[in-house]
Amino acid sequence: RELREKTEWGDMAMDFLVSHQPHEREKRGELGTWDVSPFVLTGSHVRRVLQIMQGEEGAGFTDVKVKHFTKNMSTPLRRRFVAAFVRPNAESIVESGKSPSEKVSGPRRVTMLTEDGELSTALKRLVFGDHHFPSTACSVSWSEMMATNTAVILPHFVRELRFDSTEPLGDSGAGILAEALEGNVSLTVVVAQRQGIGVDGARSIGEALEFCSMCASERNKRDVLRCTCSTLQELDLADNPLESFGARHICRGVSHHGSLHTLDLSGCGLGNDGAVEVASMVEVNNHIRKVVLQRNGIEESGATAIAGAVRVNGSLTELDVGRNAIQGAGAAALIKATCVSPSLVTLNLQDNGLDAACVQIFSKPLTGKRLITKMAAVARRQMLIIRALTPKPAADESPEPNQAVSAMTAKHRAVRKKLLEKAGLPTDFPRRRPPPGSAMTAKH
Repeated sequence: RELREKTEWGDMAMDFLVSHQPHEREKRGELGTWDVSPFVLTGSHVRRVLQIMQGEEGAGFTDVKVKHFTKNMSTPLRRRFVAAFVRPNAESIVESGKSPSEKVSGPRRVTMLTEDGELSTALKRLVFGDHHFPSTACSVSWSEMMATNTAVILPHFVRELRFDSTEPLGDSGAGILAEALEGNVSLTVVVAQRQGIGVDGARSIGEALEFCSMCASERNKRDVLRCTCSTLQELDLADNPLESFGARHICRGVSHHGSLHTLDLSGCGLGNDGAVEVASMVEVNNHIRKVVLQRNGIEESGATAIAGAVRVNGSLTELDVGRNAIQGAGAAALIKATCVSPSLVTLNLQDNGLDAACVQIFSKPLTGKRLITKMAAVARRQMLIIRALTPKPAADESPEPNQAVSAMTAKHRAVRKKLLEKAGLPTDFPRRRPPPGSAMTAKH
């Protein structure tokens, strides 16, 4: 290995080989930063950087400034490079753009896997251009990350990754995003709305999440560096042409994910077949808490499948299926499932074309004896469903604001009061008011 390294380093520029020395860093006025941004880092350069950081010479600086990488860097070497720097944690996060002196102090000791398979420690922070990491959100644009070949590196040093719709990823970009998820134990939120991600991109992301599910139980010193995005909590893929086949790949990856609690697939063209795939995921996932499926053309069969999954799921608290085509038996199945669900509190059926007759029929199950055992939650859940089922006024009508909702709630106040009295609970619900002297804003 020493012979190979000497051979590789012999072809490197002398400016790079001496750039870590104190007098070179003092020339640039950055004594605490090793600046390798002028160089395009190949695999040999990265191994040299890692050796310096782990050796005695690495004690003279705290930050490493990079800019460009080559495309042919191997995955194990890239993971070793990422693991050599401080990544986001509860005690140590700095906002992008802050100087090193403004960084939040905190634990800086992380582990990395050497070529010999041994764990060592590193105390360095990564700097990309003028952006300091770790940070809460990634302030580097996706196009710049692609141009510098850092799109699979920088996501390891942020908690939130939000993509701009003016630079759509497409299926190829989704594949790179999936690669960035491999070994990522920092990301908690990924928002990729209107990115043109189709079936192929969904397959890549789904496989990355599925690998996380398989290795989530493995926590020895090697597997902890391989675990894929075990901290991801929110995945937003709204308004992407996933269709039912793309939903199958995403739901397969999410089915056994241990940390993901919010999934948004609004406007993805799922249809009834895609709704069935989501129902299969909800049925087995005991960690998901919120699922949003607006504007997907879901009808009776898809709603019935989701209702069956809601009945057995013990973690889902919010289900949003508004702006679909759910009527008749499908809406009735969802309401009945909400009544018997051990966890579901919020059900959104808004803008599904339900008429007043449907509202009267579907509200009958809410007065059954089964609901009495749910005590105070019954009244809140009942009001949420009634508000969601309230039809909008016709275009030629001009009722007073909230007239429809007020009329429906008035009809059910007596029912709510009777339920609470049978359950032995107070019937008055005091409204929260602002403290005396506080200003009332439009939002309030």
